[in-house]
Amino acid sequence: LMNNLTRVIVALIIIASSSGAQNTLNIEHSSDNRLMKNVVTLGVLENDMVIHGWEWNDIAKALDVKYGASEEDGGYLPAGLIAQDVQARYPDAIEVDNNGYLKIILPVLMERDEIIANLVLSGDASIIAGNWLAMRFLRDCFTADC
Repeated sequence: LMNNLTRVIVALIIIASSSGAQNTLNIEHSSDNRLMKNVVTLGVLENDMVIHGWEWNDIAKALDVKYGASEEDGGYLPAGLIAQDVQARYPDAIEVDNNGYLKIILPVLMERDEIIANLVLSGDASIIAGNWLAMRFLRDCFTADC
């Protein structure tokens, strides 16, 4: 059985990767580590995939104002899977965007990773309504029981 923290982390991945479009799996932004700074490990899923938190660097901010923007301004969530980590395990679940940075292809990742697929298909990955809400909940889980 999956604990609540794992469900929240997977919800965070799915929500962050789908750019807030709750009913689609379209990925709007990159999670390439070349666009990040101050990367930290937030947790590890049952499938050993690592969830990270980070700050968007100046390169990312120059590409799109949503990198580094606030929740209110529709900013991209600075947390989730890093594209290079996914690429090492599932190279076909990665594509290169128009700027030359790596993006996760979520439907392919779901095909390759049974844990993520089961969570998404069962609805367990949609327990959080919004990406920033998920981030706050995730941070709370590391300071208290959730």
